Amino acid sequence: MKTLKIQGKGSVSVVPDICRYSVLVTSKGCDYPCTYNVLNIDVDNFRKRLVSAGICQEEIRTSDYSITAVTSYSRDEGKHIPDGYKGTHRLSVEISLDKQRMDAVFKALAYGASDSSSESAISISFGVSNPETVRRQLLRNSVAVAKVNADTIADAAGITLGQIITIEYGWSEVRFYNETDYDASPCCGEELCPPDIQPNDLNASDTVTVTYEIL
Repeated sequence: MKTLKIQGKGSVSVVPDICRYSVLVTSKGCDYPCTYNVLNIDVDNFRKRLVSAGICQEEIRTSDYSITAVTSYSRDEGKHIPDGYKGTHRLSVEISLDKQRMDAVFKALAYGASDSSSESAISISFGVSNPETVRRQLLRNSVAVAKVNADTIADAAGITLGQIITIEYGWSEVRFYNETDYDASPCCGEELCPPDIQPNDLNASDTVTVTYEIL
């Protein structure tokens, strides 16, 4: 059986409808208990500020947590020596793309960072609440492109296509991964104005390979 194998690369562009704020809290101490306690106190402060901003306790998630021993290189001794502990705890909050709630979360995290004894870094990323719907549309677009390509080639080559023998496809997760980082600690007691964020559309592409029978 003669066949024609053709690829179709489809794309889709959607407007994000959710945003994910996260704050990475980093504590350093001379021993494990000190590092653990300071980290917990500062993280608890962030939680309380988020709850005060209208975020439910169940919406505040931990996406990363660790406490590890660290070392530093000593030139005098010519080796790495113990240098205390480092603890990290990342809190994440996923909310709808609503300006009022976004501003409230941003202020809670920013002012939490200002009165924290630990280092902290704030970031935000965007996504869609129903990625499966977008993925299905992406596959439809890819198959449609493959069909157009196949018909064009068949017409140019003077051949007639029969039924589809196989369809092979990959998978793309529709997410916006380029996080934006903020240095958001207010200074001199001034009121902090949240940034005016207008996220770009989310773009994704995927490829299908369709094999047709040649009659």
